[in-house]
Amino acid sequence: MAIILTEIKEGNVKKKTIFLLSVCAIVLSGYVVQADSLEASSQLMSVPSSPETGGQLSVIEEAGQMKAVLSHITGEIIGVTGQFKSSSNSGKTIAFTIDAQGQYVAYLNRSNFSDEDQIFTLTLVVNLLDGSSHSLDEYTFSWIKATDISQEVAIVKEDSGKETTASNSSVTSSISSTLASTTTSGTTISEKNTVSSDDTNSVSTSLAKLVTSTQTETVASTSQILSSVGTQLQSASMMRAATNTSTQSQTGTTPSSVITEVAQKNQILEIKYTRPISSGEVIKFAVWSEKNSQDDLIWYDANQTGAAYVDLRKHRDYGKYQIHTYANRNGKMVYLDEVVFDVEASGKISVSNIDSVTGTFDVNIENISAPLGLSKVLVPTWTKSGGQDDIVWYEAQRQTNGNYKVTVNKRNHKNGVGDYNLHLYYKDSNGNLVYITETIANLPEVKLSGDFTILDINPQSDSFKVRITNIVAPNGISKVLVPTWTESGGQDDIVWYEASRQTDGSYILTVNRTKHNYEAGKYNLHLYYKSDDGSLRYVNETVIDFPSAKASGTITVSDIKQQHGTFKVRITNVLAPNGISKVLVPIWTDSNGQDDIKWYEANRQTDGSYLLTINKAQHKYGTGKYNIHLYYRGLDNRLVYVTEAVANLPEAIVSGNIKIIEQDNLKGIFNVRVTDIVAPNTLSKVIIPTWTEFNGQDDIKWYEASLQADGSYLFTVNKAQHKYETGKYNIHVYYRDTDGRLTFAGSTTTELAAVKSSGKLSVSSLDAKNGTFNLKVSDIVPSSSLKYVEVVVWSQKNPSDLKSYNAVAQSDGTYAVQIDKKNHSNNIGDYQVSVYYVYSDYKDYVTSTVVNIPSSRSYTIYIDPGHGGSDSGASYDGIYEKNLAMSVANKLKANLIQMGYQVLMTRTADYDVDFKTERSRMANQSNADLFISIHFNATGLGKSSATGIETYWYQYDPEYQPKINQKMHNNPTRLAESEILANQVQTSLIRETGAVNRGVRRETFAVLRETAIPAILVELGFMDNPSELQKIKQEAYHTKLAKALATGIDNWYSVVGSKPSATETTNQKNTVERVQMTTSQQAFVNKILPTVQQVSKNKGIVTSVMLAQTILESAWGTSQLATNANNIFGIKADVSWKGNTYTVQTNEVVSGKTVTVEKQFRAYGTIFESIADYGNFFTSTPWRIKNYSNFLQAKDYESALTSLLASGYATDPAYAEKLKSLILRYGLDQYDVN
Repeated sequence: MAIILTEIKEGNVKKKTIFLLSVCAIVLSGYVVQADSLEASSQLMSVPSSPETGGQLSVIEEAGQMKAVLSHITGEIIGVTGQFKSSSNSGKTIAFTIDAQGQYVAYLNRSNFSDEDQIFTLTLVVNLLDGSSHSLDEYTFSWIKATDISQEVAIVKEDSGKETTASNSSVTSSISSTLASTTTSGTTISEKNTVSSDDTNSVSTSLAKLVTSTQTETVASTSQILSSVGTQLQSASMMRAATNTSTQSQTGTTPSSVITEVAQKNQILEIKYTRPISSGEVIKFAVWSEKNSQDDLIWYDANQTGAAYVDLRKHRDYGKYQIHTYANRNGKMVYLDEVVFDVEASGKISVSNIDSVTGTFDVNIENISAPLGLSKVLVPTWTKSGGQDDIVWYEAQRQTNGNYKVTVNKRNHKNGVGDYNLHLYYKDSNGNLVYITETIANLPEVKLSGDFTILDINPQSDSFKVRITNIVAPNGISKVLVPTWTESGGQDDIVWYEASRQTDGSYILTVNRTKHNYEAGKYNLHLYYKSDDGSLRYVNETVIDFPSAKASGTITVSDIKQQHGTFKVRITNVLAPNGISKVLVPIWTDSNGQDDIKWYEANRQTDGSYLLTINKAQHKYGTGKYNIHLYYRGLDNRLVYVTEAVANLPEAIVSGNIKIIEQDNLKGIFNVRVTDIVAPNTLSKVIIPTWTEFNGQDDIKWYEASLQADGSYLFTVNKAQHKYETGKYNIHVYYRDTDGRLTFAGSTTTELAAVKSSGKLSVSSLDAKNGTFNLKVSDIVPSSSLKYVEVVVWSQKNPSDLKSYNAVAQSDGTYAVQIDKKNHSNNIGDYQVSVYYVYSDYKDYVTSTVVNIPSSRSYTIYIDPGHGGSDSGASYDGIYEKNLAMSVANKLKANLIQMGYQVLMTRTADYDVDFKTERSRMANQSNADLFISIHFNATGLGKSSATGIETYWYQYDPEYQPKINQKMHNNPTRLAESEILANQVQTSLIRETGAVNRGVRRETFAVLRETAIPAILVELGFMDNPSELQKIKQEAYHTKLAKALATGIDNWYSVVGSKPSATETTNQKNTVERVQMTTSQQAFVNKILPTVQQVSKNKGIVTSVMLAQTILESAWGTSQLATNANNIFGIKADVSWKGNTYTVQTNEVVSGKTVTVEKQFRAYGTIFESIADYGNFFTSTPWRIKNYSNFLQAKDYESALTSLLASGYATDPAYAEKLKSLILRYGLDQYDVN
């Protein structure tokens, strides 16, 4: 590689510096150090269809490898691949990875390419967040593979034609010695010693930095050079050092003695070596721009004629270019000379087609020279006023002749006029912006103009038109505005009208008097233009006279209807200069002044007239002369009198024809028809009061007749509405008018003969315990029209429990029905029974009787004072629970006896009584109705703060099986009545004592489990709470407790059955205190109820039982099974199920114990499918039909639950009890349809 010795004058000292410019070949053990050449500028790359997506792409050398880097990422890029290819090789696909700085990087390997390949292309594909892929613009760069350098290195300074050459052997002669020599023509650096191959990788391309100069040039040792060679083999700083010589710089043309000539032709520099080229000699030119050091340095080889051609687009800048010439003479690089050449862009800017009206002018760019390439021609333009606040960078468009042009519009510059600054810039192929030249254009201002023309002025109309012509608006027009107002009242009625553009370029608008208070006279009109930039500018004005007109109209009276009391008023020939918002007609009768005046608003008709109907009902039913005045209310809200008239309305005569038709004495019915009706006022109803002669008007009924198609009125009288009485019927007719007044129109009578229906009613099978009795109707006269026999029953104690039964026809011609007190609020005592024959079109009373249902209760209460004898119960401060219980029990007994009850006690003094079975056995062997065990509470902690009263009833527990009460312990009726008793007693205790309410609870206490009748256990306070003990040991408190217990028991009898007559109550209660459903619970029931009731009807399943099951199994439709599988009945998926399934954990009772298991359940598309499948479940197999036959035939929820439990439907023995509790708690039996 050539080493150039340059001379630098520094004062009087002349130093010779060794400068290495091209390739420094150091031969180490027979190897030559080489370095590739890379020319790659950083470019902004983007997706062509989405310029905002892309990044800055560079190819750089890093640690001896070429690396592609995509940085400054914009857009949602999540991955990058690239196609790496050369001009002769399609290359391969490379993958980019993201580094810690967020850049996408990939290392380039040219092993698959030819060493001769120099120009390479990268085409990147970016993957975006939305899943799409896009290609970026192509990126091209130069990568020249280094070649072997001659084994002989020449270091030459061509000066006065002398040349010094060092052979390869002399260069390598001494690696450790310090070389120093003085020469006027050249200096040789040589070294013999061997250097390892690793060292060759660090040879610097900037050896000049290692060379120190003195008055006599000193050459650095080879070892010093080798230590710093690095990768600077083609350093731009080296080149600048090389050009800073005493050699005279040459620009443009050179003297005849020069070696190198340079000429520019557009984008090409032609470099010519002027001397002959010897055999084996290669001429090389180093070319770079002075700007930015040597970042664009490129070596060019001359051809055989000594010429090389430089494409300036491969270099980056305008300005001065350094061109150094070297000769490679048989492997020796010899510096020859250098030239400095100016490369500049140019162009001429001119202005044409200035149009002051449109506010535009053209900018032309000619004589364009852009050696570094031209991607865009830009013309930043702004007005002189306001600085650059209106600057716009225009991009000029290339013309067919190669020139560029752009049109400037003042709209883009705030409609500015006057001087415009025009600058010219080129954007070269490297993306650099280069200033070229500038000029000034002048755009003259144009004055606004426009003319008014007034059209279609008519005094009888409400409007006139305005046309705007001869429009001049240099700033453009977005709106033409015409503010208009009348002379009177200043601008109180000003309206800014917006004119509409016409096809001929004029503008037109309509001025309406209605918008100007209906004023007449002078109207002021001003003209304004709103320009495209939003500015509003005055143009012209005018004044016109708009005369007024008088209001008029004609009143006509027609369609006078005497009998209806109506007539019509029509307004025609309407003229209203101030416009009409309403046509008002005040009307009143001549009598009593204007006490009946009414202001009517007439309705506009399609023919332009106005019409209204007058009804005397609006005028106190007055007749005779009616005064009619006419007013117009204008659009300005002013009321204007127009004219008046009178009308005469004669008085109507009331009449009507009353006829009795279609009388049927057997059925006890007849029809009344009223025809030829004449009503004094507007008829709204025909009212016909009717009653029998017998017992006065005790059976009077006011009938409303129905209007028939022929205009008559008709109604039917049925003796069933008149206590089934016969004989004379009085019929009066009244007309009710629209204001509610009744007017008598006539009367008549008819005789309804008595026809007695026969039949005998008998009572049998009276069951006092169950509260049932049977009825039979016999001796019935057969009739084809008899539909059924109706038996109406109600308890005399509470007639509101009336219920109608359809008796069932028997084979012997009789009709029978069973009556159950359950259908009558469980009332006992006298029941009223009446029999009716129901025919196809009427009902006839037959006979009646009274049936007495005696009470099944013994009114005996079994009281159990807890503990006793050796069992003291809880004991605190010398107070024993057994004594407290005994005291309260005795007082309760006294209260109950006083109330008429009988009382039995498990103990009457302080002695032992077994609590496990004996106390219950005693009660079971009695006829007592209920059992109550009295206790006081304790936590067992010594002392506590616990307080309050709680009441227990039985809860089944598989671990505690009954010993003497296996049959009745879980009886639904016993449990239901026990729950009622617990609630009634607890409520009464809290109300009477004010104690803390600890609620009604359930337990499997022995006395509750083994007792066969309704049973409860009360805990009346905490003995281990010192403050509560002070209260509960008081005698007075015992009296309160006993009274409350007695009241609760008495109330229980009111709910479940009758009490002794002395304290009997007629206010029946529900079996348990009803609870109101929440909104969401009611919504759930409402949603499924229609489908449940339909299944209930079709399958014979009691509705309330189905509802209770859905609530229990699905938690009101919110359970996991209901939500995810629409299964609201909890039906499992057995082997017969063919549909979808859903697996969930559930609780089951196995061997008396509740365990959690995982089971598959049926899954449905909707909850309605679940309901339908439930209905089909019980009849899906012959076994199920037989097993559930009693359940499907049950008529009420109690028998249904008993059958369901007996059939083994659920593993939980308390399943039926839970369902019944829900039915009672929420009153679900109200939805039963069977």
